Amino acid sequence: MGVLRDVSDLIADVQQLAEMQNTDFVTSTEILGYLNDAYREAYGILARSYEDWNLSSKVITTSSGTREYTLETDFMRLRKVYYVRDYGTSSEKEYPIRRVAWQETDFAPLFERVPRRFMLRGNKIRFYPCPNSVLYYRYYYSAAPTALAASGTDVDFFDGLDRFIVWDAVVKCLIKEKSDPSMAREERDRHLAIAIQGADNRDASEPMQVQEVVYSQNEDWWDWQW
Repeated sequence: MGVLRDVSDLIADVQQLAEMQNTDFVTSTEILGYLNDAYREAYGILARSYEDWNLSSKVITTSSGTREYTLETDFMRLRKVYYVRDYGTSSEKEYPIRRVAWQETDFAPLFERVPRRFMLRGNKIRFYPCPNSVLYYRYYYSAAPTALAASGTDVDFFDGLDRFIVWDAVVKCLIKEKSDPSMAREERDRHLAIAIQGADNRDASEPMQVQEVVYSQNEDWWDWQW
C-alpha cells in the first residue's frame, strides 16, 4: 500500500519519541499492544473510506431450507452481495441483491422464486426468501487486519498510517508515565488527517459526484433467467 515497516522498528520509534529507550517502565510487549490498538483503528479508517482496502470475497453455497450462513472469521465490513449464476463456468455472472429492512422481511420477498434480499445478524447473513435449492452467492467484504507480531514481521502501510500508530502508542506511553501527551496528540492527529485525506478518493480521474442516473426495469439484472 505504500510504506513497508518492520514491527521492531516501530517499537524502536515509539521508545525514541517517548524518550524511553533505556527503561522498562513501558515494555516492548506493552508497546506492541498499543501499536495493535492503533493498527485496528487505522484499518477501520481505511474500511470507512470505501476505497476497498484489504478486500476479500467468499462464495456461499445454499442448502434447501437453510436461511442463515456464517460469515468469514476475518469479516469486518460488508461491501456487496451478489447472486452468482452459472457459478464456476465461463458463463459465470454476478447479479446484485440488496439488503432488506427488518420491517420488510414479512412481505417483500413473497413473490420471488429465489433470494434477492439479505440481512446481516451478528456474524451471520440471512437470505430472503429462504433458499429452496442449491444456489451460489458471493459477498465482498473488508477483512479485519492480522495482529502485528513481534520483531521480524514486515507490515505494508498506507502512507502516513505507520506514523499515526507510532504517535498513538507514544501518547499511551506518556499517559502511563503521567507526562504531558499534548504534543504527541497533535502529531498523531496530524498524521491521521494526512492518511484520511490520502485514502478517501485515490482515483482523481473520476468525479466525486453523480453525473448521470439511468434507471430502467428492463435492465439485465431484473431479467434473471432462473
